Amino acid sequence: MIVGCRLGGLVALVTATGLLLGACGGGGQASSSSMAAATPSAPARSTEGHESATPYTPRSREEKRAYRTATGLYRALAVARSGGANAAQGAGAACKLMSAGARERMVSGAEAASSPGTELDCEHAFRFLLKRSGQGGTLTTVKRERVIGVHIVGETAMATVEAISGKTSRLQLVKEGGRWKVVAASG
Repeated sequence: MIVGCRLGGLVALVTATGLLLGACGGGGQASSSSMAAATPSAPARSTEGHESATPYTPRSREEKRAYRTATGLYRALAVARSGGANAAQGAGAACKLMSAGARERMVSGAEAASSPGTELDCEHAFRFLLKRSGQGGTLTTVKRERVIGVHIVGETAMATVEAISGKTSRLQLVKEGGRWKVVAASG
C-alpha cells in the first residue's frame, strides 16, 4: 500500500476517477514499498518555478517510454478536463495509458456510483467520474505539473511529478504487453 494519499492536482483527479484505488487500499501489481525504497528523491528545484528548473532527460530507452506514458497521461487529463468535443478523446487516451487493473477498478467504481444496472466502458466511466468529481474546467493544475524523474525496477517504474508549487506526487507504472501503463498515483 502506498502511504500518504494526499489530494492535489493529478492525485485528486485520479482519486476521483478510481486510479488511486489501487494505491490506497490494494489491487496494485507492484509493491510500493520496494519501489519507494528504490525511488530516488526528487532532484533539487529552483524556487523560481518550472521555467528556470533543469528539465528531466530520460537516460535509457525504457525511461523514455515510461516518461512518455506519464506525460501522456497528463496531456490526456488536460484534454478530458477541458470538456466539449475533445473530452471524449482525452478520456480515451487516458484509458489507453492505464493498466488493465486500473481500468477495471475505475469502471467498477463508476458503475457502483451510477444508476443500478448501468454498464460503462473505460472512456464513459472516466468522463462520469471526472464530471462527478467537479474536477472539470480549469486546466492550470494539470498543465503546470511535470514529470521530473523516472526510476525503473524490472517491470515496474515510478515517475516523480512536480507541481508548480514544488509539491511532488508519484505515478506507479507497470509493463503490460511490452508497454508502460499507469497503475496508481500517490501523494
